[in-house]
Order: sequence, then C-alpha cells, then structure tokens
Amino acid sequence: MKKIAAVIIFAALLLVITIFGILFTQPGNNIMKPIIESKINANLNQKIKLETFSLRPSTFKIKLNLGNGSYVSSKGTYGLFSKTIDAKYDIKIAKLENISPLIKMKLQGPFSTNGYIKGSKQLLNISGISDVASSKTDYHLTMRKFKLTSINMSIKNAKLEKILYMLKYPRIFSSIMNGDISYNLKTKKGVMNTHLINGRILPNKMTFLLHNMARFDITKELYKKTDIISHINDNIITSDLDMRSRLTHITSKNAVVDMKGEKVDAKLKIDIKKRPVYVKIKGNIKHPKIKLDIKELFMKKIQKKVNKLVPKNMQNIINKFQ
Repeated sequence: MKKIAAVIIFAALLLVITIFGILFTQPGNNIMKPIIESKINANLNQKIKLETFSLRPSTFKIKLNLGNGSYVSSKGTYGLFSKTIDAKYDIKIAKLENISPLIKMKLQGPFSTNGYIKGSKQLLNISGISDVASSKTDYHLTMRKFKLTSINMSIKNAKLEKILYMLKYPRIFSSIMNGDISYNLKTKKGVMNTHLINGRILPNKMTFLLHNMARFDITKELYKKTDIISHINDNIITSDLDMRSRLTHITSKNAVVDMKGEKVDAKLKIDIKKRPVYVKIKGNIKHPKIKLDIKELFMKKIQKKVNKLVPKNMQNIINKFQ
C-alpha cells in the first residue's frame, strides 16, 4: 500500500511540475503561444501575431500585434487562487472594421485607449481614457463575476462628425461635443446628457427641402449651444432637443432612435424668424423619409402680402366684418 501511495504522490507531483512547467516557464509559454494565437485568429478577419506572451505564477505580460500599427497589450499581477488582478492595458486600433466580428459592432475608423483593471471575480473595476473622435474621454466600467454591469463615461471636446463616421451614420451636423453617459446593464437603462458647441447643420435632404420650399438656407446658421437630454431603454434612445441660432430655434420632444433596428422617428419644430416649420423624420436612420409642413410659414407670408396690397382703410372695414 505504501508503495502504491508513494507512486500516486510521485505521479501527482510530476503532473503539477509538468503543468507548472507548461504554464509558468518560458519554454512552456513558447508552447502555448501558437495555440493561443490560432484561437484568436479564428475570431478575427485578419491575421494577428502574439508578439509577447509571458505568464508567471503571479505576473503576466501580453502583446498582440494586429498589423498596420494596431496592437493590444497588457501587463500586471494576478492571484490564481484568489482570482484577483491588478494590471494596466494599452489598445490602439487603426481600423475598427477589422475587428467587427470580435466586438460584434459595425464600426469604422481609428481607436485608442489605455487604463487600469483592478479587482476580483466578485467586483472588477476598469478605468481608462480614450481619444475617440479626437476627444478626451474618461470611462469607468464595473464587472461582477466577470459580467459587465455598469458603464459611466465623460466625453470632452469630441468631433461629432468623427463619431458619426465611426457609427457609419450620415454626417448631418458639425460641432464639438461634450457629454456624460450612465448606463446600467442589469436594468438596461441609462441617461445621456449631450452638449454641442458651435454647431452647423451640414447639407442634407432636410436643408435642401427647407431651401426650396421655405427659401431659407439653414446651413448658414451657427448654433452656439445645443442641448440633448436622452433616456436609454435597452436599444431605444428617447431624446429632447433644443438648439438656437440667430434666426432659428429648433426643438424636438420624445424623438426616438432604435439602435438595433437602425430606425428613427422624430418631429422637429423649426422656428425661422419666429415662423414655425414642422419636420417629420422617420425610417432607416441612414436614409430616413423627411416631410415638411410649411403651412403656417406660407400663411404668414400671404398675410403680409395681403396687408401690403389692400389699402389700410379697406383692411379696417374687412376687420370689422371678421
């Protein structure tokens, strides 16, 4: 029995040493590198190289070279049995469209970020900064049992045109964007407050219709401040809009954007020199149908012409019979 026990203990010890040798030594890391690299490549539409892979009993260092100057790197410490981590990361992506299968989002353009990961399986905190759309964006993510539970983000000095380009949406407005986002993944609800500075409406179908039907070029207007308050409910974003220029005031209540279905349903009131024009925007967010109601604008113009043509005395007589 003692011999059998000794053999079992020896075999178990040998197994531990073998596993340790494979997992936590450089020769073992060299064996694992191509296996990990192959698994990652299977999920991407471009070939990547696991440039650095170093795993020790309490530390790690990894760098993935994605090509064209793109990479993902991380290094730090971890507790194998306590399931804790304290690490920093650095990510630079030249073309987001190359990793669409991995992130399961249709995005485009460059992206870079760096930050820290700290915590345990029960509570993991991720804090970082990004220059997305030429901005200074701070964010904080919370994970519980390795599941993302909340997102908080502060965006400063982002270029709205670049954000719209990343999301593959029509570039209809140019401005500097500041905003705050808070989203709870458990309830799938959140709030987003957005402030746009020194904005201009870019030529689009709506501006074309306004110019032709109302004889007004809204693209020349400067909107020093635009406020958007949005409530997020899963994939549905409901927003209130308020924006002013020297000659116009644009408002909208309960405008709806369906992010998953890529649909929009919004009604705008555009006061042009205090004369209202109503705009309905509905359908695919990239190619929505736009309808203008300029009845009130025309009525006021007609009234002014009537007042000019009808003599003042005659107008007074007409008013008595009204």
